[in-house]
This record gives sequence, C-alpha cells and structure tokens, in this order.
Amino acid sequence: MWTAYVLAILLQGCLSQNLGNPILETPLGKMQGWERMSRDGRVYQAWTRVPFAQPPLGELRFMPPKAVEKWNGILNTTADLDPCLQTVTVVPYLNLKGSEDCLYLNVYRPKGVRGKPLPVLFSIFGGAFNGQSLGPREYADYIMDEDVIMVGINFRMNFFGFMTLGDKTFPGNFGMKDMVAALRWVKNNIASFGGDPNSVTLIGYSSGGMNVEQLLRSPLVEKEELVSRGFSDSGSENHQICLSKVDKIKKNSLQVIRAVGCDGNRSSEEIRTCLQSVDGADIIKAVYDLRRSNTAEFLDKRPFTPVIEPEDAEDNVIPEDLSLRKTSKPWITSTTNGEYFIYNTVTGLVPPGWFEDVRSNLTGYLQAWIGQHTNNLTTIEEGAQLLKKQYFQNMESIDNFTVDLTKMHGAAGFDYPFLFNIEKQKNNGPTWAYRMEYRGELSGLLFKCPGDTACHADTCYFYINFRSQFKCVSPIETLPDKAVSKRFIKYLVNFAYHNNPTPPGSDFIWEQYKGNEIMRMTKNGDFMADADFVSNLKKILTFCKLGQRAIWRSVDMKTLGVMAILLRVSLSQNLDDPVADTLQCPAPGWEKGSRDGRYHSWTRIPYSDRCLRTSSRDSKDCLNTNASQLKNLDGPIVDTPLGRVQGWERTSRDGRLYQAWTKIPYTQPPVGELRFMPPKPMTPWIGTLEATADPAPCLQKMSLYDAKGTENCLYLNVYRPKNRSGQALPVLFHIHGGAFQSGDIGPREMADYLMDQDVILVAIQYRLNFFGYMTLGDKIFPGNFGLKDQLTALRWVKKNIASFGGDPNSVTIFGESAGGQNSQHLLRSPLIEKEDLVSRAVSDSGSINHLTSLMNVDEVKANTLKVVRAVCCLTSNSSSEEIRKCLQTVDGADIMAAYEAVKPVDKSILPFAPVIEPKDAEDNIIPEDLSLRVSSKPWITSTANGEFLLYTLLGSGSGGVWLICSSSQSESAKIPVRLRVRGGGLGDGRGMPPSETSGE
Repeated sequence: MWTAYVLAILLQGCLSQNLGNPILETPLGKMQGWERMSRDGRVYQAWTRVPFAQPPLGELRFMPPKAVEKWNGILNTTADLDPCLQTVTVVPYLNLKGSEDCLYLNVYRPKGVRGKPLPVLFSIFGGAFNGQSLGPREYADYIMDEDVIMVGINFRMNFFGFMTLGDKTFPGNFGMKDMVAALRWVKNNIASFGGDPNSVTLIGYSSGGMNVEQLLRSPLVEKEELVSRGFSDSGSENHQICLSKVDKIKKNSLQVIRAVGCDGNRSSEEIRTCLQSVDGADIIKAVYDLRRSNTAEFLDKRPFTPVIEPEDAEDNVIPEDLSLRKTSKPWITSTTNGEYFIYNTVTGLVPPGWFEDVRSNLTGYLQAWIGQHTNNLTTIEEGAQLLKKQYFQNMESIDNFTVDLTKMHGAAGFDYPFLFNIEKQKNNGPTWAYRMEYRGELSGLLFKCPGDTACHADTCYFYINFRSQFKCVSPIETLPDKAVSKRFIKYLVNFAYHNNPTPPGSDFIWEQYKGNEIMRMTKNGDFMADADFVSNLKKILTFCKLGQRAIWRSVDMKTLGVMAILLRVSLSQNLDDPVADTLQCPAPGWEKGSRDGRYHSWTRIPYSDRCLRTSSRDSKDCLNTNASQLKNLDGPIVDTPLGRVQGWERTSRDGRLYQAWTKIPYTQPPVGELRFMPPKPMTPWIGTLEATADPAPCLQKMSLYDAKGTENCLYLNVYRPKNRSGQALPVLFHIHGGAFQSGDIGPREMADYLMDQDVILVAIQYRLNFFGYMTLGDKIFPGNFGLKDQLTALRWVKKNIASFGGDPNSVTIFGESAGGQNSQHLLRSPLIEKEDLVSRAVSDSGSINHLTSLMNVDEVKANTLKVVRAVCCLTSNSSSEEIRKCLQTVDGADIMAAYEAVKPVDKSILPFAPVIEPKDAEDNIIPEDLSLRVSSKPWITSTANGEFLLYTLLGSGSGGVWLICSSSQSESAKIPVRLRVRGGGLGDGRGMPPSETSGE
C-alpha cells in the first residue's frame, strides 16, 4: 500500500518538469518544495505535506505509527496539509472535517543560509487533544525572518489519537506516539535541510503546550535525546485534561466502540479488527455525541486525552504521571490575563438552563468536580465550601454566576497549573515565565474575551501567521502588533540558540524564575518584571518567617490544597520537594491567629493528602516575635513517642471532666501505593498535632445507608478522665460492628458513659468491605486487611498508650456484632498472643462461630475477581502484582459501584469477610480456623433475645436465631467464661463488669 501511495504522489503534476522549486535529497529520498517571502521580504523555502509515518489506514488504523519507507524519484511536497479527522465543538464555526491520512509535517528554512546547522523549532498545535490543525500555508512568515528551521506537525486526535482500553493493544496516546515518530524523523532527516538534530526546541500552545511538557519529561524522549528545550504557551502539564484516569477514557472509548456497532466485550484484538472496518464519519459522529454530553457535565471535561500507559506498551511515552518527574531541560512557559474566557466559548454548547441548574446545586457540582480526583470525603466537602466562598460572591445574577464559574475553571485550568509548574521546575532546570497582557488585533476572534484582556493562547499569534484564517482582518498586522511579535520572536530564537531568551548585548535581562518574579508583556507592549501575579496567587505572609521560608495564610493555603488535588499535585511528596515545600506545608513557619492571638502553622503529615494545623507554645519557633505575644493553648497536650498531640475536653454523663484526642493517625493512609497493602506504621511528626476533629468513616455502602466515607480513615480516638489516680489505668479497646462491610468509630460523645470510670478508652476505625477483606488467596492479597489494621492499632496502643496514662499490659478488647467476632479472632490469634497485645475480651452479639465470621477463601476470591473484572483490572494473564497496581489507580467510587453489584441477594451471606490466610502472608492473623483454637484469656460474651430481628430488617425473612457455640467442656474448665442473655446492656447496671461469682 505504501508503494502505491508514494507512486500516486510522485506522478501528481509531473513535478520533474517544475524546476523552479527547491529539490532536496534526504535519507528517505528526494523531495521538491516551494518558496515564499517572509514578513520582512526574505525568501524562504518550504516542504509541505512531508510524510513522517505511514498513513494510519487499514491494518495500521489504531496502531502505533509505522516509520516511512524510502521512495524513488522526487516526492511532491508542495501541497497543504489536511487536518486529522475531527469535530471541533469548542469553536464550532471552524467546522473542520479532515482526513485520517494526516501524518505529515512541514519544514521551513531561510534560503541561502550557509555554515553551521540551524537550531530547529518543532511546533505542536493545540485543540484540547480533540480538534485543530497545523495552520495556514503562511504559517512560518514571521519566524523565517530569523536563522532557524521550523517544523510543524500533524498528529491523530480525539478517539483516533487518545482512545484506550488500558492494555498493550490499546494503550492510549497514539497521538503522542505520532509526535515521537515526528521527532525521530527530525533526528534522522533534518540535517538534510540544514538543521541541527541536536538542537530541537519544542514550542506549543494550549494543549500543544501540555504536550511540550510531557515530551520534555518523557523517559522515552529523554533516552533517545530527541529534545533540547521547550516552550509551552497557555498550557500546563498540571491542567486537569492533560492526564486523565485510564478507566475514565476507557469508559468513553467503550461508549464509542459500542455506538459504531463493535462488541465492547470482545478481546482488544477483535475490537481493533472491527474498528478498522468502520467508516471514519461514523466514529466522528459518535465522538461528537459523546463530547456534547460530556460538556454538559463539567466545563473542563474532554472525552479523549493522554493517559498513563501500561508497562508493556510499545513506545511508552507516558509510563507514569510525568508532572511529578523532573527535567533539567531549559523551559519557558506562559499564561495570559484572560485564560478563563476560553470557557465562555464552551458555555454555548451546554444545554439550555444548565447554568441555572448548576447555580441551584452549586455545592453538589463543586463536590462532584473535586470528587473526580479524590475520595476523601472531608476534602471534597471542605474544598467545595472553600471554592464557593472564594469564587462565588454574587449568585443573584445568572450572568455574574456564569462569569464566576468560568473564572473558577480558568484558575484551576491555567493560573494554578502555571504556578505549581514553575514552582516545581525552578530548582530542577533553567525556567523562565511570563504573563501575556498585550491584546493584539487577533485577540478575541477565536475565543470571546473583553477588549482589555489577552485571550487564551494569544501569544501564538505573534510567532505564527494565522491572519489568513480570519477574513475580517487585514493580511498585514498593525505596527504595535509587529513590534511585540518581533520582540517575542527574538526571545524565542535566542532561547533556541543559547538556552537563554535574553539576546546578547541586550539592556534588558529576562531573569530566570526563582520564586518571586515572572515577566509580564504589558497592555502597552512593554516587557517588565512582575511580582504581583505570583504573590497574589501565593498570598505570602511576610511578618513571621523562619529562615527564608514564608508560609501561606491558612485559608488560602487550603484553597491551594484543593487546587493541588484538582491538578494532580502530589501532597505526599517529601518536604524537600519544592511543591510540597513551598505550596503545601512549608513548615517550619508560624502565623499569628487573628482571633485568638495564638501561633499556628500547617504541617504535612508524611502520609497525608491534607495539611494539619500545628501549634506552638514556644516563641523560638517564630522569629521576630516576643514571647509575651504567645498565649497558652486550650485543650490537653500529651507528648507521645510519635510526637505531641493536642486534644479537647468534655463532661461525662455524671458530670466528670474528661479529655479526648480524636482522629489520631495510627498508620499511614492506605492510599496510592499503600492501597490494598498491609498497614504501614505511622511515622513521627514535628510540632503539635491537633487531634480534635472527627474522623470520616472508611469508604462504605450498605443497602440501609447511602454511600459515604473516605479511604484515608485509619484513625483512632483516645479518652481519659481528667482527674485520675497516679497509677496506669486499664485500657478498653473498642471495635465497631457492621458485618465487616460498614460502620464507624461512633459519635463524638461516645465516651460519655465510660468516662465516669477510671479507664482509658481507645476506639478505632479499620478498612471495610472490598477494601478491608478482599482476597486472592496469595501473599499479595491474603485477605483480612481490616483485621491487620486492628492489629496495627493494638501495636500503637502497646507503644503509645502509656503517654495517656494507660497500662499497655492491660488491654481489654470489646466490640458489638462483627466487632465482637473480631474481638474473638484477635483473642485467639497466635500472632496477637505472641506479641502479648490483648489481656481479655468482651464480644457483644457476635460469635466467632457465625457463618460470616470466617468464609471460604474461594468464595471471597470469586467475589474479589468480580469486582476486579468490573473495574477493568483483570486480563487472562494478570498477576496479583499487576492487579494491585491497576486497583491502586481506580476511583474508589467505581470500586464501590462494582462492590454493590456483587453483593449477594441473601443478606446473611457477605461478599467480603475474614478468611484463613496463606502461610506466607505478612502479619498472618488468621492462619487457621480460630474457632477451633483454645485461648486462656478471660472472656465475656453475650446475645440478645431479639437477634433474629436483624434479618427481618435486612429483608432476609429467614427468622433464624444466631446459635452461639460456647467453649467445649475441656476449654471451659480452664477459662473463666461469662455468658448472659440480655435485653439491656452488659454489667450490673452501674457500668461495672460482673463479679467472679456471677454469670449465666
């Protein structure tokens, strides 16, 4: 097919007779171009529609690009490029159609330049990965006044370029693989045009700027030394659409696949064979329908964008989140003062009444928007309120509300990504940043924005000649526009030559970004330093510093934290990382509270996705502050082996004052790489941890309740009487029930009754349902993660409870329902016994012999595989390690939806519950059926005379009563067992345990 294709081009126009155009010989063959005059009258040469890959048609459709083969004769490279097949809903009046046969590039060079090879500018256009094209024939008129080579490329877009099924066949990023193929073409061929293959500067605007940053940081591109430096205009790698979750794009891909008549349940190879036979127009129609529906959900949503590819993907361009990867390459980036007006264009595409609906349920919209990027319920709720307060001051007018909504999306899409990006990169490689405020003649023609602002990606109009695309403007730019254009091009060309935008001998020095100033192209066309833009985003507090490190005002820092979640900025990076250091938790550093006069700072707990407020009593923590300014903090403070914690106080039922420390982390959160892993011990923190909040429940959903909770839930509460004796108090360790599927630590006042007594109460949370009890029966997924959480909490008590006045050698575990079953598991576990973590137990309405207390491994494994398959993490040869890596990327809400689908009809049977673990399991709590094991520990157990009513409530209708299998006679001879049938509570009505002589 390639031979026939080349022959058709060679014969077109009998070009061998057209001797007036430049002919060039390359490693692939000869090609003939054309000539044109630059803006200042310089003759330049162009070779357009040069193939850099074989056409992605037929059997090459939905495949990585294949290298071009050599041809004979002279190839006609004088035609204009067709855009790649697309529909553009962002700017619908362009009405671009295109062709799938589109993998071509253009090369431009000044005529008559001799001597050293010229640096190469490699241009990538924007279009949100879904539409747009290289540009008009006059594309290089401005740049060709300079001694550089210009290369402009096409690449596949939308479904054709960025669909994925998350496997080797459909890894995603075909469009980016096209860019890599074009860069390889430059490496192998550009010397024939007089270009330097070792000096390639990427330039791109909008999503093209995002691509620039991804290519700069791609290990594949770095390994092959394809790129030297980059310039990204109005596009940041931290933008939400720059990297989407694989499962989201896979879902959209399957929707299009099914819409065009292909079976989405078939193998990927079979799906590809089917897609290769579908008319491109039908695919585009399905893409158009999908885009229309997605636009109505969120203003910044795109159906097909880059994703992280599987490890075995061919030419893996994005093997990880590249926004977290460092590069030492020189880099220039920009934004404008009117970026958000791009969303005004999108507003015309949403259904009638859409903005009114969003306004009426703004909190729900904001929570759903943030919830795309985190499962942390607290973050979602608090973040929505922060954004609502910051961006929506006047909601009475729908016009004002529409502008406010677009401004918020603009801040999240451009301002904050710009800030995070330059902060992250400034210490890794030379970085220059500027803000475009100059409004040229073309501003506002593509995107609607007011007459005093520069619109999204306006800078590109000053180095690319787009004027012929707009019939309403003169082909010759105004003198001010030309002056701005020539000045900017000088910076760009000098950057390509010297890795520095400042021209030699210039009176004006464009300084690298070091954390304070960026440059600004003013409304008058002047180029000047600007510290206000960065400081306004940062809201730096200057009156209280430690060293050179300033801190954020707490509210503004929290808003930045929400933006960080939206932009995929990792909040669990080391504190040495500039992003975490400067933007999240720049501890140490202290702020005097305006209301209470106390000094606080915000510290990133090493595992956390949020910052916790810490406090100081000591004036040395805050420079330039008198000790007299500091006040004592309310609430008890305790020093533990892990660090200082501050709690709160409350009155018990009988009026006794007690102290509480709530939401203390006892393990690192099971998120990211720690998801579906045994719990990891908590690491020490610096400063005073405020342990006064209520922990959100672990992620859960039962038919009796709505979905709620967060995966960052492994916390415990500690309660103690304020006035107590000097001796260490016994510890009551509470485990909540909920059939291993739901439940939480309980209300804030849970200790009101017990705190009338001289005891320490510890209450914990642990992982539930699929997150806590899934298993594949092997070392990777042994089961019982929820029980391992309980074990870790007991170890925490062993090491830390003495700091609260508790006796680590007197720990009574107690729990109701499934919590009672857990207490018996822990009481009889060889591991718990070996570490001497438990002294005695109380199990209330829960027996280790209940059928759900220990389930068959194969049954739970079958349910696990159903969920794994439902969230697209299972193939025929997936290893447990591969499944875990995949599950660690899946949205928690999607896992809960799949979990709900596998719950059995019979409510007495649970989908996920404790199992016997394999012998090589880490921290093996249940190595055997523990109901058959003997324990010498004292134990109280109970049942109620209405246990069967639970099944009526669940709709089972079984009417069965739980049978409690008490200990055997030989066991009871050794163990003091107390069994009561209760209608009320345990004990004698005064909160005291039964005496040794009592019992029933």
